[in-house]
Amino acid sequence: METKDLCDRNVKVMYSFYFLFSMARGLMQGPFLDQFIFTLASETSENLGNLIVGSFESVAGITKLLVAIPIGCWLDARPTHRAAVARRAVPWGLLAVTFGVTSLWTDRLELVGLMLFIFTCFSELATCVAGAIFADSLMSKSLSERTSAYTKCQVFETLGYGVGSGLNGVAMLIFKSQDLDEWSGFQTKATLLAGFALLLPTMLALVAFKNPPHVVKDTSDESSEGSEEARCWVPYLLSMSLLLSSLGSGLIVKFLPLFFIQLHGMSPAEISLLQCANPFMMAAATKLLGSCAQAVGRGKISVFCLVGVILSLIFMSKVSTLWLLLALFIIRGSLANARFPLTWSILMDYTPSTRRGLWNSVLSVLSMSWSASAVLGGAIVDQHSYQYSFQVAAGLFAAALALFLPLLTLPLDASTSESGSEPETSTTEPETEMSAGCCVVVVDPFSTGGVLAAELLQRGVQVIALWTKESNVRHHDYPSALEPQQLLAEIDEAATLQETAAAVQQVAAPLAIICGGDSGVKMTDALSDLMGLRSNGGAVNRRDKQVQQETLKAAGLRSARSARGTSWDEV
Repeated sequence: METKDLCDRNVKVMYSFYFLFSMARGLMQGPFLDQFIFTLASETSENLGNLIVGSFESVAGITKLLVAIPIGCWLDARPTHRAAVARRAVPWGLLAVTFGVTSLWTDRLELVGLMLFIFTCFSELATCVAGAIFADSLMSKSLSERTSAYTKCQVFETLGYGVGSGLNGVAMLIFKSQDLDEWSGFQTKATLLAGFALLLPTMLALVAFKNPPHVVKDTSDESSEGSEEARCWVPYLLSMSLLLSSLGSGLIVKFLPLFFIQLHGMSPAEISLLQCANPFMMAAATKLLGSCAQAVGRGKISVFCLVGVILSLIFMSKVSTLWLLLALFIIRGSLANARFPLTWSILMDYTPSTRRGLWNSVLSVLSMSWSASAVLGGAIVDQHSYQYSFQVAAGLFAAALALFLPLLTLPLDASTSESGSEPETSTTEPETEMSAGCCVVVVDPFSTGGVLAAELLQRGVQVIALWTKESNVRHHDYPSALEPQQLLAEIDEAATLQETAAAVQQVAAPLAIICGGDSGVKMTDALSDLMGLRSNGGAVNRRDKQVQQETLKAAGLRSARSARGTSWDEV
């Protein structure tokens, strides 16, 4: 399979994975699981139902905190085995389904907790490896294409949750027509079983991932990336802001459905329809605000989302009218959801490609760290009220906003290179600095040309090896320093120059074309001229050694002494 086709296939598999996985989670980790735990807890401990719901949610959050970073580091250390790791996640998913079904059959709280622990391990392993493969498959894409792909992932995830809740809502309407629209064990368990069943096609999507052929090794030598070091604080500040907002969400997210159930008497069908409509509103807001971010700026739209969330929570703590509370509930969720892909894209722009596996894991932890604060939210609700928890959450979001504001001083909305180190300018002059993630073509990389290609790979630069017909016996003769499987692609010279250029552009848009061996001089000059890249020009006798030395001498550079003659006497 061609490199581009394989990468495009992985991107589509990622969309399918996100859609199916969110459908499953929407059913098995939504309000029906909360109500199931609340009911079992109330049978043994009165007035502690919310606390136990929060405690069980914290099991997932704490488990994620313990396993996410090791998984991310493990994936970065095994960049060529990520598809195999995705397949190894499947047994964990099957084990989670087994314990989940058993807990429903036996009504045992401890089995529910064990299921949540195993499912969280599966979820973290699956999402981290899928995210790593997804990021690798997007490395040859432009910034706008990558940002669009991240946004689509969020939209598919949100729509999957909405579709799952919608199907469940239809089932609840059927139950309602038969006077069964109550929070009984049958409806709750039927919904949870449907969620467990949807994990099976989700695991099939994991098996469908393939290793991208252009994974490059990480390197501990980052000293050459000075601009990266100058902005290394950006991911940390952004992460702290996301952590505070996630903790704020944790105080309320698991209790919002219970808020409408316990205080406003909403039925299962009404809750299911609300859970269905909310994700579609979220998806629409994500798409709309993503488009606005392209015109106004990602940083400004992120601030708008945070301010909107804060105001929504404050108003929710003050009003009691149901329709207004529902509107504020949808607005808060839509704004919080729309902010995530903007944060994701900014973080990736300011993270070197050699660390993206780790930072994707960090982002995964932070995006779900609200689980760790759920137990505190349950305690606040039990000791005070739902409205008081909304006010505390608004304070945490205000702190997140304060940490994010300094980022507006950076060019967050400028088009950046793959590593995110330096913003690109809009000038027509070609780029002169190579950064991690950009692409370079090395023509005939044998001998020292292959060593050059290996050095580029070590610095995080993607390399396409182009072999000319003139390379003859040196064709595909790589030095030991270069591992061919690390290359983005290997291309042989086509029948015409235009066909060769088309083959290169099909893989990626290169930043530069460099000659790796003497036989590649003509192709390097001609191809760089044709593709509008910096070139030495098509000067005559470019391979004449005396012309080369005289050119160096004329430029004021050190050169070898030379003489030319038709006999030894003249020399």
